[in-house]
Amino acid sequence: MQKPLTPLEKIIYNNGERLVFGKSHYIGEDIRHRSSYIFFKNIIECDLAFMKSNNMEIKLIDILDLGCGVGHGCETLSQIECSNILGIDSCQEAIAYAGDVYPNKNITYDCFDLNEFIPSMHSYDYVVSRGVIEHIPNGIELVFLSKWTNRLIFSVPYNEPESANPHHVLSGIREEDFSDIDAELFYEDLNGITYDINNKPTRPNMIICVCSHPSLPKIADTEISFPVPAWKP
Repeated sequence: MQKPLTPLEKIIYNNGERLVFGKSHYIGEDIRHRSSYIFFKNIIECDLAFMKSNNMEIKLIDILDLGCGVGHGCETLSQIECSNILGIDSCQEAIAYAGDVYPNKNITYDCFDLNEFIPSMHSYDYVVSRGVIEHIPNGIELVFLSKWTNRLIFSVPYNEPESANPHHVLSGIREEDFSDIDAELFYEDLNGITYDINNKPTRPNMIICVCSHPSLPKIADTEISFPVPAWKP
């Protein structure tokens, strides 16, 4: 651990289940988490640039973060122009912490169980999630039930061995788990560098799935250049 945790942070941390950014894990984990959200942010900002170049109306961009934890990812996404962020998590303590540590006028945090929230949710422009659905037995099926208009962007551990993490109920997730889905796949390695599928790293840590509305360009056709460097603290 980097720094001693307060009693509230220990509850949130839950023996390694959640990241308390800058405190609970070693710096490499912070880098990987922040790098993921920066990649999500880059995708959405490329979409905004595409819309502007095509004289499309730019309205408020609603972004939903499924399993936002302590809110550091929402804080990154809140830097997007015209964005309105909703971060939800099942941990009440994490939501309270997020509101105190990562507040912003365009961020709302709320406590929900994803199994209850997703089937009845209304539509968002973007739905994102980082390292969450592997905690849910029906996580893969559940995230594809989410409602979005522009893109669904989420990541899970790549080919993680069974029982490698006691908090994960899904394991061994690979490319074939998305073979029936119209999606682009990307990878993040242990250093937080993001790769496209044509340059798969030797040791992927996370696999990132992006489902897109047909009116938007594929990520491969945007200005994002791969590999995407990791965030530097």
